[in-house]
Amino acid sequence: MLANKLASRTLLGTQLATTIADAFAEDPPMLGALVCDLQAVVDRDPACESFAQCLLYFKGFQALQCHRVAHHLWLRGEGGGR
Repeated sequence: MLANKLASRTLLGTQLATTIADAFAEDPPMLGALVCDLQAVVDRDPACESFAQCLLYFKGFQALQCHRVAHHLWLRGEGGGR
């Protein structure tokens, strides 16, 4: 879902999906943090009725997960701009 939202003509969704999946696989605590964030939103936001709703429609949650992946890539030296 994140990959499809970030895809462009120069960076395909399939490439991004692989990059995102690899980042979460390489950093298990990052996946744990995602789960904690998801639980926190469902517990604290009265507008959120389900985990799926948070994953699919809550832009702040999606942005946080994108940031985590970008930070992971930056720490690996794949952050660009060098």
